[in-house]
Amino acid sequence: MRFGLLGPLEVGGAEGIAGVAAPKQRVILACLALRPNQVVACETLIDALWPDAKPANARMALLNYVARLRHALGPAAERVQTGNGGYRLVIREDAELDHVHALSLEAQARQAVESGDFSRVQSLAESALALWRGEALEDVPCEVLRADCTGAFEALWLRLQELRIDALLGACRFESALSALSSLIVVRPLHEPLYERQLIAFYGAGWRAEALESYRTLRTVLRDALGADPSARMAELHRYVLAGAPIGVLLQVWREAFVPEWVVDEPKAAPDGARPHSQAADPAPQLPRRPHLLIGRDLELKGLTRLLTQGTGTDDCRVAVLTGPAGVGKTSLALAWAHSVGDHFPDGRHHLDLNGFAADGVPLCGDDALAALLDFLGLPPEDIPATPEGRMARYRATTAGRRLLMIFDNARDAAQVRPLLPTGDGCRTLVTSRRSLGGLVALDGAEQITVAPLSAEDSRILLARRLGARRVTGQQPAVEAIAEHCAHLPLALSVAAARAASMAAVPLATLAGQLQARALDVLHIGDDAVSSVRTALSWSYQRLSEPAGYLFRALGLHPGPEITAEAAAALAGIPPHRAATLLDELAAMNLLAEYGEPGRYSMHNLLAALASELLVDASAPEARRAALHRLYDYYLRCAIAADHSFTTMPVNVTADGVPLPPGLKPPVFADERAGIAWAAAEHKVLMSLINHVVAGLESYVWRLSAANSRALVARGRFHDAAKQGRLAQAAALRCGNRAAVGHAHFQIGRALAFSGEFQTARYQLKRALRIQRSLGDEAGQAETDRTLTSCRALAGDGDRRGVEVMAQA
Repeated sequence: MRFGLLGPLEVGGAEGIAGVAAPKQRVILACLALRPNQVVACETLIDALWPDAKPANARMALLNYVARLRHALGPAAERVQTGNGGYRLVIREDAELDHVHALSLEAQARQAVESGDFSRVQSLAESALALWRGEALEDVPCEVLRADCTGAFEALWLRLQELRIDALLGACRFESALSALSSLIVVRPLHEPLYERQLIAFYGAGWRAEALESYRTLRTVLRDALGADPSARMAELHRYVLAGAPIGVLLQVWREAFVPEWVVDEPKAAPDGARPHSQAADPAPQLPRRPHLLIGRDLELKGLTRLLTQGTGTDDCRVAVLTGPAGVGKTSLALAWAHSVGDHFPDGRHHLDLNGFAADGVPLCGDDALAALLDFLGLPPEDIPATPEGRMARYRATTAGRRLLMIFDNARDAAQVRPLLPTGDGCRTLVTSRRSLGGLVALDGAEQITVAPLSAEDSRILLARRLGARRVTGQQPAVEAIAEHCAHLPLALSVAAARAASMAAVPLATLAGQLQARALDVLHIGDDAVSSVRTALSWSYQRLSEPAGYLFRALGLHPGPEITAEAAAALAGIPPHRAATLLDELAAMNLLAEYGEPGRYSMHNLLAALASELLVDASAPEARRAALHRLYDYYLRCAIAADHSFTTMPVNVTADGVPLPPGLKPPVFADERAGIAWAAAEHKVLMSLINHVVAGLESYVWRLSAANSRALVARGRFHDAAKQGRLAQAAALRCGNRAAVGHAHFQIGRALAFSGEFQTARYQLKRALRIQRSLGDEAGQAETDRTLTSCRALAGDGDRRGVEVMAQA
């Protein structure tokens, strides 16, 4: 009996070779043949049969299709056996399954290389290559299955081609090797081992200049595509060519690469007399489907390639961590990369969801994870030890000496991942988590790659790819607004695009307006929790400690865009050192990001909306108002202190004196420079506080504006100073405070004078002077008079001395 996947699916026996006519049966047989002698779960088969929409009676339909497949196989029907929760295809010899046979021939060829029998290497490699009858799984109507396996089969084909070339090089048939290499390099321009063989073949054929050019070409290609240099072995071969070393020296360096990097276990007895296939490699990656669309992640993909595939020594990076906020696309990035590097991991690529952040709140425990991994690695249930210690020992032994890629997705913390790290020097691990997993970096040598939200341009491209060019043409403002309201998160952008696609007659501007008003209500699709942005974000919140959760909710009151530990302490009513610790916890969970400089944190608009929702549910209106009162009073005290640091005539405003948490005091500024630096750092926050004041705290608008006005002028922010003055004027009028109205006119006039709008400036200053005179404010009159005189002088002759006088005011 023989089964073939390397081309159109076929089944051969004593009666000849035949295909499988029914498409669904071909899908089932292909799934089973890709994991021979292993039970393939019914859920996996159902996903392959109906990748988009599953019928309500999917399991019963699967039973019917399996029964029909057995009938179609005739005498071979007994090879499709029912297992625990699924089905398996029994294979008794490697030669019964073409891709397994190819793997077996590859293993024999590698053994022949070690013994120097290059004629046998060539014969075995060519026999294996002859098993290809076309594109693998050519007539299997399952795009997901083909996409998952194509890379592995291509990698196997490439390794066999390399072995054939190695046989030619080993026999010193250099020119024959060159003819085969030239076509392969065109297909795989980034595959460095091909260039190694090409350099040796050129040099052995007596073409030294071409050998040096081969090295230069590789270096250029790698630097342009990956930002990397050739490997140490390639550099060593290049040095020998430069030195004019004998070809035997280069061949010796090249042959050292054939030291086995993994161990092929002795075959074990399989169920029902079946013999398991060769375990040198498994060409069927145990990965979820390749992501449909990945935009704007070129740097991260190159970073993963540099970290995890460009080294083979024991000191090279073995663990990479992708960390970032919910919805940023960490899993998609990991899977897209894993699907592209099959040739680097011939013993398998495996994905395990650790369930660290999920709806049920139960992360996968270590023992369950080990059991799943041992199953992935092909151990039959009867060979898995009964004790946790035994399973751990078996896992370490099984991974030792292999070249595996393990993807541990959605990890909760470093402790969940650390016991699962494979032991083999050739193994690599890729972890995704919303936490930073600093423990893996500190203790396990992991390298961290932070996955940030997309750029504005990449967000636009994603929406255009999802919606089509026609839908977004001429809609740039709406597209930009949608991206902004989605915080440039791929998950949110994809959900927004799906909603837009389902409302083809609705303008994109309407969707942008809906997102601005209630983004979390809009960003979901039906009852699918996985596609709900609110749900995805809330899973991170649910993993916080109670104090950190309280601070996260409190941050929903902050108008943004940045916050410090001191401001968080004022808002939450806790000591500053405690606030700093909790901010670090939020940042480690990627619910906050450090903004610009250390100690300043920001939260994107979707997280801010979630925090605000949670706060409303968890606290009374009086408590929320008290928190805002503390925040505004703290910022006002700081602004007054900054104003006092660089003027001899400080602003005449006072704070309410709201009690602050223990240890929280306004800063003391050593000089004018320090005060202005604080005002510059807090500029966006102060503007936001003034623009988004709540009922009952309106007086803080004109008080903050007055306290911050001189700092704005000192920094040349005249437009902002005038704008704040107008807001202060409106708030003072609402509060019925004529003194504050007069000072607001003064602020506006001074700012306009500095910006050269002298006529309007004089008008504002005169209005301020009238109010100050009516109130008997002699100090205010004196300051306004000096500024008005300077403004008149400056408007009359352009003398900069007028500006100098105003600057002293």
